[in-house]
Amino acid sequence: MHTLISEHPVLAQLWSYWCGKRRRGAATRRADVDLAAAPRLLPHVQIVERDAAGAFRYRSTGNILVDALGAGRDGRPLREVLPPERLEAASRHYAMAWNTGRPLCARNKDMASDAVERLVTRVVLPLVDEEGRVVAILTAQAFECRMRWKLETQVEQIGFLDAPAMADAEACRNAA
Repeated sequence: MHTLISEHPVLAQLWSYWCGKRRRGAATRRADVDLAAAPRLLPHVQIVERDAAGAFRYRSTGNILVDALGAGRDGRPLREVLPPERLEAASRHYAMAWNTGRPLCARNKDMASDAVERLVTRVVLPLVDEEGRVVAILTAQAFECRMRWKLETQVEQIGFLDAPAMADAEACRNAA
């Protein structure tokens, strides 16, 4: 398991759930995801979709994320909900997973609505249709407000979950 998610039980559980639904190494099919059957994960996850113009929007958001990120996200485009700096990072992460069909994990600084700086670690997991086209993103986030990360996270950390760590940087540059 990738070190960025191994320290976050919810992210690790979502990754395991997604992997358990995969078919012969391909991405998980949207039709195979039943979050009602995973009630411990449901409050922590979001489903993100992309419209015909390429903009991402929230399909559904779990209760814990609503509390952490703010209410009123379901059905709304990211650009209506997120401030510009968060919009840029979220859109980039979702596009990387969408365009490659590969799962990824990202960690970056974020500013909470109450102006508290925090560290956000997220998994971004593509969901595909019967033909293997990405039709949604399944995502969860973990938030930290600890002193130790101030020195270690001066830049964004991002990596594909299905690739060796050394190949991640080049693959991410090519996917963005």
